Amino acid sequence: MKQDEDFLDKLQPDDEFDFSVIFGNESDNTESVITDQPLEQPLSIYSHDDLFFRDLFEQLVSSGQISGNDIKVNDPGYIELVNTPELNEVLFDLPQEAMPKLRDIFRLTTDKELVQSD
Repeated sequence: MKQDEDFLDKLQPDDEFDFSVIFGNESDNTESVITDQPLEQPLSIYSHDDLFFRDLFEQLVSSGQISGNDIKVNDPGYIELVNTPELNEVLFDLPQEAMPKLRDIFRLTTDKELVQSD
């Protein structure tokens, strides 16, 4: 393929641009796909959300972004995280009812039943 933009200079304002120059003879129609399962199955390298969050917090501790003393992993699916001044600045736009006071604890879980019981 040869790079040659000179043909653009020859176009007049009222000329139709020939898109076949760029796309060849490709159709501009999208082929329809009909399936009984329109949503793909979730894909993850983690077998469970708990393992992801464990690795996430270990990374944050090892990179010095949070202190190991500020996080406590309890039962699987339940984590307590201290609201530090740094976190408070980053999470400033959380709704007030979801934001604990400074030095109070975020109680995080992936267990929907546990959230509904409180």
